Amino acid sequence: MTDSPVLATRALTKVFTTGDRTLCVLNGITLSVQKGEFLTIMGPSGCGKSTLLHLLSGLERPTSGDIMIDGQSIIGLSRRRMTLLRRAKIGFIFQFFNLLPNLTVRENIALPLLIGGERPESRRAHLDALMEWVGITDRMEHFPHQLSGGEMQRVSIARALANTPAIVLADEPTGNVGTHVGEEIMRLLRACADDRGQTILLVTHNAKDAARGDRVLFLNDGVIASNYVLTGPEVNERRIFACLQELGI
Repeated sequence: MTDSPVLATRALTKVFTTGDRTLCVLNGITLSVQKGEFLTIMGPSGCGKSTLLHLLSGLERPTSGDIMIDGQSIIGLSRRRMTLLRRAKIGFIFQFFNLLPNLTVRENIALPLLIGGERPESRRAHLDALMEWVGITDRMEHFPHQLSGGEMQRVSIARALANTPAIVLADEPTGNVGTHVGEEIMRLLRACADDRGQTILLVTHNAKDAARGDRVLFLNDGVIASNYVLTGPEVNERRIFACLQELGI
């Protein structure tokens, strides 16, 4: 890991206003993720996890604060510049896969390259290596409806890595698969960091998934619980469960 974070936020706040009502979903979030780090953020439903991911990816703008991706502030970027940065720097892994049904496995994985203006044919060896790495080579000409949930998530992981992003944002990636498949998916994400040096930010409410990370932060009532940061050997299911109980999550 380097001293320069791949992703950092400073005093990040998001307030929603409806009529005369205001709701502060995130209140002063400051965090950083180093290159090659696997950071997990935990919290109950409705605590602001999804809002945080939307802000980090530039899909929504914060009310205040700053977000830096690979050394560049995304605050104030035009919609076009933010879209270009997102394509180049961020990979996404979703709970519900978000594969395009009319594209094959290979075409879905190549999509970030195509959108970025690259010809997938020129990166054939790269795409072949990705499919082999996630274990989906024998399904590369199949369509999403012909795949199992675990296979679709493997495709989603390969797609997230296709453009070698600075950071991968994973939103409850095991939430739509069974326990055994979920364990396989988390082993694959762990290998992304260990074998490929990929930086990962995982958002989950699953303690077993969270225990795969290098560091765990707890988001509750719109803030990071600063007294409950787990690192190193503290990152295990027993300690995670204890923190969740103490925080009342």
